[in-house]
Amino acid sequence: MPARSRRADRPGAGRTLVETVRDALREQIAAGAYPPGSRLPSEAQMTKEFGVSGR
Repeated sequence: MPARSRRADRPGAGRTLVETVRDALREQIAAGAYPPGSRLPSEAQMTKEFGVSGR
């Protein structure tokens, strides 16, 4: 049986944490925070920024 994803306890509740982080990264990319060819934040940086666990 697959593991269940935890739900976010913040605006957008009802979405999984993965969906929340994915959407935030998409918005940042669209806003130009990560131009073509640049690196996305590391897993460690994202866990701090989004307050989530990488595992």
